[in-house]
Amino acid sequence: MKKILLYVLFFILICFFIPVIFTNKKQETVSLVEKNEIEENTIETYDYKNYNTIKLYHKDSGETEKIPLDEYLYGVVSAEMPASFEDEALKAQAVVARTYTIYKIETGNRKT
Repeated sequence: MKKILLYVLFFILICFFIPVIFTNKKQETVSLVEKNEIEENTIETYDYKNYNTIKLYHKDSGETEKIPLDEYLYGVVSAEMPASFEDEALKAQAVVARTYTIYKIETGNRKT
């Protein structure tokens, strides 16, 4: 019985303490103030007023139409999700669609 207990204890030591020895103990810590300063410097702000209307290309007719962004988003969200979904899910989808649309406008239609 003592041998089994000794083997179990040895196994636990190997499983838990050997990895501790070989892991890097130093980790760079960044204070919250420094982290906020870094984020403020890297985040670009843009004005939503620049995106009131967008140009929508109709592939079948070859025409380009200017429509309000909100009207475009109504169509996108309703095409992607049924209206029976929860309101919060529809709102989240609208935020994602708006963000993606503005991203595509700013970066062009480059492949990502």
